[in-house]
Amino acid sequence: MNGRRLHHQKIGFAGVLLLITLTSLPAFSQQQSFERTQQDQQLQFSYQWQEATGTSRSLSFSSDRQPFLNSFQRFRNYNLKRANRELYQQLTRFIKQQNYRGVEVTLSPRQQQLSIAVKETRQRHLQQQYQQQAQRVRSYYQQQWQDYLSANYYRYLRLPSGEQGIIPDAVQIAAQQQSLFNPLIEQIGHALRDNSRRSYTDYIAQFIQAIPYDAQEDGINNRGDGYLPPNQVLYYNQGDCDSKAGLMAALLKPIIPQAKMAIVYLPGHALFAISMASTAADATIEDGGTKLVLVEVAGPAIMPAGNISAQSQFYIDSGQYVVVPLSGG
Repeated sequence: MNGRRLHHQKIGFAGVLLLITLTSLPAFSQQQSFERTQQDQQLQFSYQWQEATGTSRSLSFSSDRQPFLNSFQRFRNYNLKRANRELYQQLTRFIKQQNYRGVEVTLSPRQQQLSIAVKETRQRHLQQQYQQQAQRVRSYYQQQWQDYLSANYYRYLRLPSGEQGIIPDAVQIAAQQQSLFNPLIEQIGHALRDNSRRSYTDYIAQFIQAIPYDAQEDGINNRGDGYLPPNQVLYYNQGDCDSKAGLMAALLKPIIPQAKMAIVYLPGHALFAISMASTAADATIEDGGTKLVLVEVAGPAIMPAGNISAQSQFYIDSGQYVVVPLSGG
């Protein structure tokens, strides 16, 4: 997935009144207009987009400014050097507190590698003691590393192809932000009222697909570079596939809490998935015995639930994907 890195853009939240109107968008985009105004303590958003059927849809909502902007405002993508520095400090503190004299922790000059080494001694009982100390330090490191990922909303991802790396935990971030979108979810409910899972899924998916796409660089270690939390996807009116899948989760899960949902990671891409009545034409997967219908949320193509790109279908057919379920359902 080629393209510019979103975090290089310098767009600020500050300002008393901000008005953005996008018209004459490129032909590939189905978003017809977007407005965001900021006045006093309120943010107002207004969208208009075209569905796959050609029907024009519009959606407007307001939100309290401060909580909307503050949520994950300082979210930082994973950085190996920063993680190593923080973990190095925790390990050296732990070794000092435990008075371990047989273990050394080193951080490479470029901070790319953190190492735990056992001191050498000719005394067998001391060497055995040092080995035990080192094992405790390694166990402590593993726990601290997991805690570091969780506390900073990161996730370790390993794809069947062998690619592995640390990515933003879009599922947990979406869960944390769900309450921010109550005004938007209320407006979606007014628009669709008593309707099917598929109707709600298509409506929200095509709303998100129409938001301009912003690509990230290829490679699993770069897939967090363009990531935005759901509130920032709406605020900046752009996002990559991982970001849009997170927004889909944040909007649809509160509406259909009993449905099993997941984000599905492919090489360089992400899909959304939901349990619903399916047809023979739907692209689906099975997870834990439950059939999930796949949804392309990235855009710019407007695609109903069950319709995915040929490349996505290839990865699904060849088993090159990882399912990360949403909690509940």
